[in-house]
Amino acid sequence: MRLSHFSIIISIIAIAMSAYALSELRQPEVAQDENAIENDVEHSSNDLPKPELAVLMGHNLRYVEKLYYAGQNANWPLADFYHHELEEIAEEIVDARIKEDGLDISDFTERMYVPALDKMKTALDSEDVELFGRSYASLVSTCNACHVATNHKFIRILEPEAPSTTNQDFLPAD
Repeated sequence: MRLSHFSIIISIIAIAMSAYALSELRQPEVAQDENAIENDVEHSSNDLPKPELAVLMGHNLRYVEKLYYAGQNANWPLADFYHHELEEIAEEIVDARIKEDGLDISDFTERMYVPALDKMKTALDSEDVELFGRSYASLVSTCNACHVATNHKFIRILEPEAPSTTNQDFLPAD
């Protein structure tokens, strides 16, 4: 009886040691597989689905409106926040290398919209409501010029007349 318990214990130890040894031997293969996956991700980034331009433009329009009300109310931290969101959308469009109907939308964004956002940043940094108003008008004009250049002249952006968001306070927090 003692010998059979001893044999079972030895067998369990042998199985455990074998399993451990096998797992140690397989570790480099797992690491190789992880490296292969990382390399595949790096090399296949162009194969990823492109963001839907209409969705990005919808977010853009919403943030442009909120930027307007934040700036008109001299709420510079809020205006900076929405300006940053607009920069992120522009960056996403540029990085995605979006082409629609034979037109390089990313290139238009980089050449037209990004410089207009840079000018807006200068206005925000000045904390001057009048300069902000002129920069905002220029930003809207740039949007409309881009829409014309990309055969979307039927999309016309206007200076807002009333906030579409009624549950947000655009006044400074102080």
